[in-house]
Amino acid sequence: MLDYKKEINDLLRYDLEQFAKKLGISNKESLDISNSQAAKLLNIAENLSRNLISNEDKEMCLLICSLLWEYRKENWKALSRMLVIIFSRLGLNPTTKMVDESYDEENDTFSSLGSIIDELNITASHSKYEVEVGNRSILFSSFQKNIWDLIDKNNRIGISAPTSAGKSFVLVNKIVDMILKGKKKFLYVVPTISLINQVSLDLRKEVRKQNLDNVHIYQSITKDYDEDNGAYIYVLTQERVLSSLSLEPNFFRGITLVVIDEIQNIERVTNEGDERAHTMYDVIQEIDSTYSPQKIIISGPRLKNIGSLVKKLFGVKGGSLSDDLPPVINLTYSFSKVGKNVYLNQYSTINTYPISILVNIDNNLVKSLFNKKLYDNGIHSFIKLILDKTKINNSGSIVFSPTSRQSVATANELAGSSSTSEISNLLSDLISYLENTVHPNYSLINPLRYGIAYHNGKMPLHVRMVIEKAFSELVIDTIVCTTTLMQGINLPAKNIIARNPNLFTRENRNHDNARLTGYEFANLRGRSGRLMKDIVGRTIVLDESTFTDAQINLFEHEEKEINTGYGDRFEENREDILENVTTIEEASLNEENIDLKIYIRQMVLKYQYDSIKRFKRVGINISENKVNEIIQTLNKLSVSNQICKSNQYWDPIELNKLYLAYRSNKITRLPDNIYDDKYVKKICTIINEIKLITPYFYKKYFGIDGNGAEKRIFSIVKFAQQWSKEEPLVNIINWDNTVDLEAIDKRIETINTDVMYSIPKLLKPIAQIQNENNAILTFMELGAYQPLTIRMIEYGLPRETAIKVTSILKRHYAEQFNQNMSKDDCDQIINTYVDEIIHELNYWEIKQLKNIFYL
Repeated sequence: MLDYKKEINDLLRYDLEQFAKKLGISNKESLDISNSQAAKLLNIAENLSRNLISNEDKEMCLLICSLLWEYRKENWKALSRMLVIIFSRLGLNPTTKMVDESYDEENDTFSSLGSIIDELNITASHSKYEVEVGNRSILFSSFQKNIWDLIDKNNRIGISAPTSAGKSFVLVNKIVDMILKGKKKFLYVVPTISLINQVSLDLRKEVRKQNLDNVHIYQSITKDYDEDNGAYIYVLTQERVLSSLSLEPNFFRGITLVVIDEIQNIERVTNEGDERAHTMYDVIQEIDSTYSPQKIIISGPRLKNIGSLVKKLFGVKGGSLSDDLPPVINLTYSFSKVGKNVYLNQYSTINTYPISILVNIDNNLVKSLFNKKLYDNGIHSFIKLILDKTKINNSGSIVFSPTSRQSVATANELAGSSSTSEISNLLSDLISYLENTVHPNYSLINPLRYGIAYHNGKMPLHVRMVIEKAFSELVIDTIVCTTTLMQGINLPAKNIIARNPNLFTRENRNHDNARLTGYEFANLRGRSGRLMKDIVGRTIVLDESTFTDAQINLFEHEEKEINTGYGDRFEENREDILENVTTIEEASLNEENIDLKIYIRQMVLKYQYDSIKRFKRVGINISENKVNEIIQTLNKLSVSNQICKSNQYWDPIELNKLYLAYRSNKITRLPDNIYDDKYVKKICTIINEIKLITPYFYKKYFGIDGNGAEKRIFSIVKFAQQWSKEEPLVNIINWDNTVDLEAIDKRIETINTDVMYSIPKLLKPIAQIQNENNAILTFMELGAYQPLTIRMIEYGLPRETAIKVTSILKRHYAEQFNQNMSKDDCDQIINTYVDEIIHELNYWEIKQLKNIFYL
């Protein structure tokens, strides 16, 4: 073993020296890997693959094979054949296709291995990990096949896997397999809109490969479920699921499979202020307890206690599977400074300490590089140097940014330090598309001219979608990304560059200066290199000292132990909570554990005495007498139970205040159509009335106060009306012709947060109290009111594209349209006419349509 490590460390040192040389920061000459060295290393890997005893054996074997492939020479003729054999033994069967340079994808055949025995062994190995899905034969890795079998054998399943393990590919194909076997209804829950789009696209790809034309994939709940009309897959965020649970409670009956992805976020349920984590946790409990789907799968990266988490969430043992080792080798390089010397360090899984070499970096750059938080010209120049020197054909790079604002600034600074290069036709079309749909001065336009983009949660949906598509197709090769990167988005990158673990650029004494945890950084590293895309992924850390200060190990496969439930916090505050839930008191902004008090009231209201059993599942023990007291308190309320149930995170006491205020004519009626000439005045008035009646929920969901608040609210509501009326985003942004660069991003953020989320969240109880059929808030959330536009958005088409397609279709086929069109009418138009007008759309709009509809 020691000899193995010496040979492997020589290979690692060679890689480090080559990397430094590629960056131009080292003049040290290192000898190439000789044929005899390569042969010896390959023999070591071959021996290890025959006698895998520990994870370390597998890591060493994989590392040797991956680096030899990275540095392969033309005369290493036998390397490809040997790697096919070794990767097969490691259970990485999909990777064998990557290293077989003569693999015939069309006929799914490998080149000759030169030995009948080896070929028989490979065939046997592949057969062991192959599954038949309809008309396709799919070759899995051993871990992927274990996931497949686990789902077949268990009804409650937990999966923990590295980010590059190909887990989602298995889940998508398992859904398709179930559809082919006659199952009808599926739910796939993810935390972000970007992930909704990605999962929906992956599902559509696999459905099309099976030539299935009766599979409906939606990104919102629709009421048109018809079991006789094929299978239905709903890909939703937890918020959309929760909303549907209250509005369409019977919809979730009869679901075959529920997938809850990125489950690690559920840990924050112990935090009072994290409503998203509460929502995920409550969705899991509600679906399992009330609807009992045939199968539920929870999954996330590197979860230490995935087995016990299944038991804790579902009350049964279930099945679980963990894999600590990624199928892609991840190497981390970091820069450190000791005295006046700068070192480049290389971290790998097989060494406790890094391998280091002295490098030459300009002194002025060193001043910008170490012990700094701000991003100045020096740090951007160094990032640009790394990007230029590490650029590889058919691969992109990601630069991690601490904030959305910094992602914009960094993308533009990197563009500013680039030399002008020829713009491809597709990139030129992309720039024109964003100029026409956002604004000619949009902050993304300039970096795009240099093949650089940013990606953050504040971008319009259609922009996010095309940027992700452009990066995957390498129309752009660099993307500056915030923590959205860690939410499971598959942006295939060879390299990831991170300056430090900070989630801020300036320290603030009055706020928590958040940093990435070691677990989060491990997930970030895992985004470099993906199964079937790369064999080696690289992470480059610019200032190692900042990670040391944050106690982050630069190459530990850190796992997270998830603690869920409300039990600990409830027991710590039992007396205060139980006293409060049986009295009718106003929620105080300074009161603690308001979320638990609201939760208890809502659960008792919804389930009465059956809530006792449900409370126990989440760690809350309440006696029957106390539940009876709560029931007596809630029976004094005038507001209907249905309104309370439909607003799960509102206190029923506060909802009652709104109801009584409305009955006393103290709340203005909502406009019932978007063309009401008093639309803005009415909604502004209602917002201020809510602020007076329930200041806690005003602050929670909207919270605009201080000087200029009235003008700010008026502006937001004005945007809301334009947005609801299907005004293109570019018109809304430029409505007064005075918009500057900063105002563009600010107006986009206003629409994404205040218009689409905050106002609907705040006004939802009022809409239900006044008229349950008033769709004005739905129009505001979607940015659409015409049935056809709404239908296309339900399928997942971004709003801007849906509006344009509706406009073109109305121009050509006006006789087919009316305001009362049913969803069947809309589907008929989409299926019949969209293909006829596709020539009037640009490349990027066509890409969006083809991702969703069968064109």
